[in-house]
Amino acid sequence: MECWDYHIFSDDTAVDALDELMKSRNLLEDLETYLDNVLAVSDDYIEYAAGEYGLVAAALVDVIQNGVNWELLTDVLTERDDEYVGLVERLEKLNAFFLSEKAVHVIEAVGGENSELREMWEERKEGYPKWLENLHTIRERIQNNKNMPAEIRKIYTEQKMDEEAFFRMMDLLDWEQEGNDGKVLEPLVAYLAEWPDEVISAFDNKMAELLYALDSRAMAMRIYGTDQHFSGDDFLYIRCIALVNGQEFYQQVRDGKRTLRPDMEFESVLYVPAWAWARKHGEEPDAYPYLTVVSYETGSNRAQWGEE
Repeated sequence: MECWDYHIFSDDTAVDALDELMKSRNLLEDLETYLDNVLAVSDDYIEYAAGEYGLVAAALVDVIQNGVNWELLTDVLTERDDEYVGLVERLEKLNAFFLSEKAVHVIEAVGGENSELREMWEERKEGYPKWLENLHTIRERIQNNKNMPAEIRKIYTEQKMDEEAFFRMMDLLDWEQEGNDGKVLEPLVAYLAEWPDEVISAFDNKMAELLYALDSRAMAMRIYGTDQHFSGDDFLYIRCIALVNGQEFYQQVRDGKRTLRPDMEFESVLYVPAWAWARKHGEEPDAYPYLTVVSYETGSNRAQWGEE
């Protein structure tokens, strides 16, 4: 290991990673690749070079989110300092909040038991505690997300979303694209994909809660004139109309002041969390890993169907 200090960039391999990033045409994509290369083997063994590249990427996610702190990155000014400053200036124009979880997990993994880099630092003894402390500081900066919008930070920290925040996000829908549900929902999907998974799952949970509140015998009677012989799926998709039309509309439906029509539905909104997560992670929506606390399926709210 050719390093001269415990700081992230004080290592020849870290400098190699920076050199590659300076030539990058897609910084975010390359940062994510460095992070993914670590996460792909984190349950096995993380080799030295992969660990160094991963830490460089994690440190630069911190730079994007929170601004540069050179004391965390390097202990010396080099003849190439202007180039590094230029890289930072490019990075600070980007949004890498969607990489924050990966960055945190990479720091934890490289500082953990299955890491060659950690083993090498542990052998150095005197520098090892400072190296770990430096990683901990960067990890905390990423998790604190000082530049994250206050509302998003609150959701991220508390891992829950209030009704007002949910409907503010629903206001992003592009109704000029009416007739193509995917295009109507696209601004919302793109917005959610920018943020950590906790925000996406909080949106999913709030959507489920709001639909659960409309899952009742009384609601079915108002829509169909009967509480029998109707499709449970159709009843769910009709309830979705209350979500996409805003908070006031939703509350009127919930209070019985407005009746949903049996010939109108908006099923596609149910898939927004999975679509956003898939876009963020480069996965298929079917791989979406989160389950909601309550179910929005028809008949789940047994108390409102008089079954309890």
